[in-house]
Formats: sequence, structure tokens, C-alpha cells
Amino acid sequence: MPKITLRPTFSRDLDGLRRSARKQYQRASEIILELQREQEPSAPRRSESRIPNCVKYELPDGYRLVLQKSDDDAELIALVVGTHDHVDAFLDGHKGYLFDGKTGRVRELRLATAAETSVEVLPSPDLVAETVATVAAETEVFDEFTDSMLLHLGVPGELVARLRGIIDPDGFDCISTLQDLADVSTTAADALLAYVTGNADTQKGVLDLARGQSVLVPSFPSSELAERVKSGEEFVSFSDPDDLELVLEKGTLQQWQLFLHPDQRTLVDRTFNGPARLRGISGSGKTVVALHRARRLARDAMRNGETVLFTTFDKGLASAAARQLDDLAGPERAAIEVTHLHRWCLDYLSFCGVPRPRYSPDACREVRGQAMAAQSARAQEILQSLTSQYVWSEIDFIMGRFLHEEVEEYLTTDRTGRGRALSSEQRRSVLDLYLTYVRRLFERGFVEPAEFVRMAYRQRKSGVPTRETYSAVLVDEVQDISEVGLKLLNSLAEGRADSLLLVGDTTQRIFTRGYSLKGIGIDIAGRGVVLRKNYRNTRQILEAAFPLVASEWQQDVVSGDGTATDSSPEFSVREGPKPIVVRCADPAAEGRFISSEIGALLLFRHYRPADICVLGRDKKTRELALSALRGAGIPAYAFNVSLSGEVSGETEAVRVSSLHGAKGHEFAAVIIAGAAEGTIPQASAREPEELSSEAAVLYVGMTRARDLLYISYASKDHLNRPRALSPLVARMKQTVDYAEFRR
Repeated sequence: MPKITLRPTFSRDLDGLRRSARKQYQRASEIILELQREQEPSAPRRSESRIPNCVKYELPDGYRLVLQKSDDDAELIALVVGTHDHVDAFLDGHKGYLFDGKTGRVRELRLATAAETSVEVLPSPDLVAETVATVAAETEVFDEFTDSMLLHLGVPGELVARLRGIIDPDGFDCISTLQDLADVSTTAADALLAYVTGNADTQKGVLDLARGQSVLVPSFPSSELAERVKSGEEFVSFSDPDDLELVLEKGTLQQWQLFLHPDQRTLVDRTFNGPARLRGISGSGKTVVALHRARRLARDAMRNGETVLFTTFDKGLASAAARQLDDLAGPERAAIEVTHLHRWCLDYLSFCGVPRPRYSPDACREVRGQAMAAQSARAQEILQSLTSQYVWSEIDFIMGRFLHEEVEEYLTTDRTGRGRALSSEQRRSVLDLYLTYVRRLFERGFVEPAEFVRMAYRQRKSGVPTRETYSAVLVDEVQDISEVGLKLLNSLAEGRADSLLLVGDTTQRIFTRGYSLKGIGIDIAGRGVVLRKNYRNTRQILEAAFPLVASEWQQDVVSGDGTATDSSPEFSVREGPKPIVVRCADPAAEGRFISSEIGALLLFRHYRPADICVLGRDKKTRELALSALRGAGIPAYAFNVSLSGEVSGETEAVRVSSLHGAKGHEFAAVIIAGAAEGTIPQASAREPEELSSEAAVLYVGMTRARDLLYISYASKDHLNRPRALSPLVARMKQTVDYAEFRR
């Protein structure tokens, strides 16, 4: 049975047919599946000489599907599908494959690679580019090539001299020199033209070719080399027809959130002899790995009458994971319990016969004010030396680290990671405020949600069993789970092999903590895995967003289990425009920008409303966006999660959400609105830890965008007072473009 290998650009082609030419899409999918099942397709075949070992099938109404056989016929590479003109343009641009003998990576070499792999942005007519003054020195187009590198490519000595001094890649000198080169060495001309037109990844490939570090082959390598393709991103192979059929049904690989990249498959089947930790940069597929691993572990659990628990901190994320597992899993889905931590605790307390605790956000806000007012004048003076936001985050820290009867330990506990040291007097004042707050809240008949976890852990410590027997516990977004929560979950796993997997990324920590796994009795030594490659975002989005959290990423990886040898992240090879920072005259203009730009995307880019999300740090910004979109006739909804965990909203509408609410989700295009100073970061955030958390929140919002990212702000507020761009965004000056909305 041959393997079918898909290229990312082919997947985008297929998704385009799925939306605009359903008949051709279904026929192409049928042919691909017939070929993998070793059935002879009934579609007419045509010869093709531009690419070796090429197979071309006719689809209805002049559409075509092109595949290429590997050297030993064991692999079929799906190259391109679409109209006659689209297919011809691809065949003209394809120039072979670059094979790196050292790493085993295989990449396509083609002309105009940038057009094939990049994401274009089509702004509305009212968006006018603003230039930022920079001093750029003129450089030669081929200045990274030494003479020996050019000669190695096959450039004759007399043309090497002509290539020197070329400044404009689109100028006559460059074009005429490459034309003359094509007369004597087609391979060299194709390679240099690919370098001129290609993205950064293609340019690196050509430089490697010129250095002799890779070779150019006309057809896909033999099976010996094809096995090594698994470590790459350019090609994704499928041996199982059922897996391939699921991909074809879901659309593009980028949009298919359950897609498991080949270099992640080993993590699904790997056996850990104790608790394990999976770290990863945003967009690296951590959750996808965890979902597939839950599916794999559930197959064994079913045979033993046990259950796999998949949990996270957030109701919306748990709901999304449950839907993904519904799509992914078969009969073993019945053995996977998906829930968020607070819901699990409430269900467990009910099973234990404990009366259900009550939580009211309004009551908590009211009692917080009363508790602060009840403190002595001296205590209030001490607490005023800290921001209110920090004081209450410190109380959250107490609730997350100690059971209520243990809280006096706070006065001497290690607070490493909390951002600042506190004096003994400050600690005493914080603890007294906590005691007053919890007592008054209890007198009203309410508790904080953190108390759900503490109550459940207290039951576990006393030996009360759970309703289900858990063979494995998988915790997603672990960086936002409290210390007591982790102790509780660890008590379910009981230290068995493969029984506890902690998945998360400290750079996306939006609820501040301050603990180490080892300090709470979870030893992951030798069982820490780091996913460094981002598959979701374009390189430009990551280059703008990652500096916000770079130091925290470095610290988290280095302070892990000590097995990571390289902590630097790898950005995607996908290219796109830089994020655009949009200045609007006032909030009303910002609302018009949001509606007009999204209208343009829906009209010209063929995005669906559900592919787009607007994020706002505050409620006022989100209400502005909703009103503007609905006023323009664009379907939109406010993303909310009910107490039961059900996500509200329409499936075919633009989502308007908080930055926190966007975590764990992704969209083709994202607008982060209201990015002005005082909102991002919030004016109350002054402590180092608070500013770090604000940067993490912005990073999470930015990395929700797969293709296009806009960051907008109003230069005047609703009272006509001037407002500056967020300082967090202002530091991205070299990695973003600027525009002004003029309407």
C-alpha cells in the first residue's frame, strides 16, 4: 500500500476547492483515497514532462490533480490541485527537492516560493500605510554567496563577476544575468531565481545547496530517504487510509486542529515511568499530543474497566477538548472523562456527600471591599504600599498553596516566582486580610472557587476514594493550575507509569503562580519534553510576539528537568505579512476600522466569519467591536462560557472575546482592539510580576492568529483626551507595520 504525502500548499489548494468547487474537491479526495488503497482511479490520466514521475488526473470542468511518484514508487506526493492555469503555474515553478544529508530534511525548491507559502493581506481602502523612519544600507542581492559557493552551484566564472554589484532583485541587471545563466546552467539559474523570489526558508535552502550541505534531486528521494522526511514540516505522509480520509474531510492541515505532526507521534506512544512534563512554545501542538495520548491510553483503560481523566483550568478549553475528542476517538471515547478542574472537584464533593459550596462573583467583589475596610489603619497603610491587584493576587496565591488550616505557613513560605519580596509586616497584613475576607465570605454562605479545590483535596488526604478509577491523568494548560490543584491531581495518579502528564507553556501563564513541581512532590527528572517548533503562526507573527515572553520561556526551559540541550524556539516556515498596528482617531473610528477591515477580509479573502476573532482587554472595547460589526451587518457574538461549561455563540459568526477567553483557540485572522496605554497593560499593573502577566496575556492574544494579525488603538478617548499606543506594542517597532485608518 503506497504512502500518500501531502504538502501544506496542496492542502490549501484542496481547502479552496472544498469551499468554491465542491464537486472537484470530492472527486480529488476520491482519487487520492483510491490510490492509497491501490485501486485504479477511473479518472482520465494525462502525461506530464515538466516533472519526473508525474501523474496528472483530469477532474470535472477542466480542473486537474497532480501527484508525483517517489523513486521506488512507494510514495505518492500530492503536489497541486486546481484549475488548468493554477496547475500550470505550479508545474512551471517546481524545480526539484533539496535534501539535507545531515538532518534528513527534504524541502521543495520552486520559483516564486514566497507566493506559494506566504499569506497575503488585503487591507480595506481606508487603511493607509504609515512609514517609520529607518536607515537601511543598500546590500547586494547575492552578498551571502562567496565566489566558491556560486561556482559550486555551477555558475561560470565570468557570470560570477556579473552577479556582484546587483542591488535590485527586480532590476534588468538581475533578470538578464539569470537569463544568460540559464543558457549554460539551468540548475544554477533556477536555484538563484528561487533565492531571489523565495522566503527566508527557501533562501537558507539555496545557501545550504551552494555550501554543499544539501543536494538537489529532481524527484522525491527513495524510501530510505523518505523515512527521514518524518522530521520535516514540508511533507506529511499517511500510511493509514482512515487517517488520510479524516484529513481530507477536515480541510487543510493548518485548520485541522486534531492533526498530529509526524515528529510528535513518538510522544503519543512513549512510556514514561513516572510523572512527565510536556512544555512547548505557543502553536507547537501540545494539546494535540495530549488528546492523541488520551485516546491511546483510553484503549488500555477500557480493557481494565478504568478511566482516563483529561482536565484543564478553564471551562471553555475543557468544552473544546471534549468536542475534539468526539471527532478523534472511536469506542475508547467512553473511557475518557473531560472536565475542568472546578467541575471535577464539585462532582467529587457531591460523590463524597459534602454539601455543594456556593460561589458568587458579585458577593466576592462586595466582601473584598468590606474586608479591606475592616483592617486597622496601620494594616491599610501597609497594604497601600502594594497595588490592589497585587494584594488580591497574593491572596489567590495563599488559597492556591495552602489548605485553610495551614495558612499561617504563609508567613515563612518561599515565594520564589512571585515577582517581589515582601517584608514580614506586609505578609502579616496580607494574611490578616485573607482571614477576614474568607470568614466574612463564609458568613454570607459563599466561598471562592479555589475553595472547591481545597475541599476536594482535603477529602483525598483523608482517604476518600473517587467514583472512577483513573489509569491516567492528563492536565492541559498546567501553568494555570494551583499548587493545591496539582497535589490533588497527583493523588489520583499515584505515581504509576504513564499516569500523570502535565502539559503547558509558562510563557502563556495568565493566572500568576509561584511554585515548582519538585517542591510539591512531583518529580519529573528525565521525563521533561520540550516542543520548540511552532506550527500555527506565520514567522512574522511569532517574531513580533515572542520577545514579549522570551526571558520567561528561557527561564522555564532551563529550570525544567535539566535535559533540554537547546531552548531556542523554532519559528514556522510559513510566511506572511508583518502584524499591522492601526492608529484610529477615536473609539468610533476604531469601531469603523474593525467592521470595514473584516468586511474586506470576508469579501476578498474568502474567509468565513468563524475564521475571524476580535479581542479586547476590557469590556468597553468588546462592546464597541460587537456594536460596529452588527451595525455593518456582519454576524458577530460575544464569546462566553456558561457555568455548565457550554460555550455560547454562533458557529458562523465573528467571535468577540477577551484576551483571556481566547486561550486555547486559534483563528485565521485576529484583531486585538483597544491596544492603548492604560488598557494593555492595565493601568493598575505596576509590579514586575503584573507587567509580566500583562505581556503574557498580549502574547496569548497575538498567537491566536494563524495568518493575519492587526493591533488597533484610538489616539484619543471618548472625551477627546490623547492616548498613546501600548508600550508593549511600541517595543515591537522593528517587527510590525504601521497604518492609519482614515474614515
